[in-house]
Amino acid sequence: MILFLWLLALFGGTASQTCRPLACLESGTCYQGALNSTSSGVQYAAFQGIRYAEAPIGKLRFKPPQPLTDASIGTIDVSQESTVMCLQQDGTGQEDCLLLNIYVPEKIFNDESGTKYPVMFWIYGGGFVIGDGTFFTYGPQPLMDKEEIILVTVNYRLGPFGFLSLGSEGAHGNNGLLDQNLALQWVQQNIGNFRGDPDMVTIFGESAGSLSVALQVVSPMSRGLFQRAIMESGVVLGPTWHFIPPEEASSSGTGMAANLGCTSIEDYLECLQSKDVTEILEGGVDGSRWMPTIDLAFLPERPIDILEKGDFDHSIEVILGSNAAEGLLWVSNSTDFEGCRKNFDTCGPISLYWLKESEVTEQSTDQAKRYRST
Repeated sequence: MILFLWLLALFGGTASQTCRPLACLESGTCYQGALNSTSSGVQYAAFQGIRYAEAPIGKLRFKPPQPLTDASIGTIDVSQESTVMCLQQDGTGQEDCLLLNIYVPEKIFNDESGTKYPVMFWIYGGGFVIGDGTFFTYGPQPLMDKEEIILVTVNYRLGPFGFLSLGSEGAHGNNGLLDQNLALQWVQQNIGNFRGDPDMVTIFGESAGSLSVALQVVSPMSRGLFQRAIMESGVVLGPTWHFIPPEEASSSGTGMAANLGCTSIEDYLECLQSKDVTEILEGGVDGSRWMPTIDLAFLPERPIDILEKGDFDHSIEVILGSNAAEGLLWVSNSTDFEGCRKNFDTCGPISLYWLKESEVTEQSTDQAKRYRST
């Protein structure tokens, strides 16, 4: 039976009241969150830093995420803002990062009628090498102000930690996508304990997060995990930056292994699991791209082939589009939007096609202008 309690306790930090929300799972695990407020004064329950998978460290590094096997019986404090993010390309973050956050408007959390509410599941972008689902980066306030939905944000592995492929058993790549998938499974199993409706889940994301949404839509592993999808500036039919052939993926992985002194192909995985984080981040061969690829389970064939065959869940409702200023994150002095508009001949190709300034040509400028006009 679903259990909801409000505990009266003195509470500091970011909470706006002394009441602390408590949500309990059927397993006996309870999560004690915080009661926060938006700038508009709308109160919401925040459960931050909930672990949805085993820590992907040691022998689990470069492996698909593993469901939790040692469920805690008792109360876990998830009331504090979680700053944990997966390892970024600059070395910040940490390997033990597979956490999610749940935000529930107080109006919904206190509803004792038995009504279940829609859930939105956010997947961040960042080219599969940067990004996180923390409160600081993607706070829930705008959606909490609506008092109509429950928001889930999630961390997933990035760079080689999320997309290393060795072309061998146990290291086929796409672990970052599998992280997202396992988090969606967790939501299906547990979101009802936070007033959410597992049959009304919408996944949405931007840039690489949008592409992740598209790949979840076409993956056979995702069927039944969500009902709607919103793609913001990223689809599986886009430019080649988003998806690489398995040969390129395994070449990047084996090249890294060779660079780091791993000599036996049969032992590449074990060797790389023994390396320091910094060695992994700096050990890639020039030109390595850590991107989604074909594997044995999540993407058994190219997304375009899956779409052409119609071998996906056609009942999923989809909204797709693009964001104004998409890609400016990659432009030097990217906050200077007006400057970019005035110098679009250079800024446009850099932003849209990830070119260096020295690589911008008249042709790339013309292509960028045509893209903007559409």
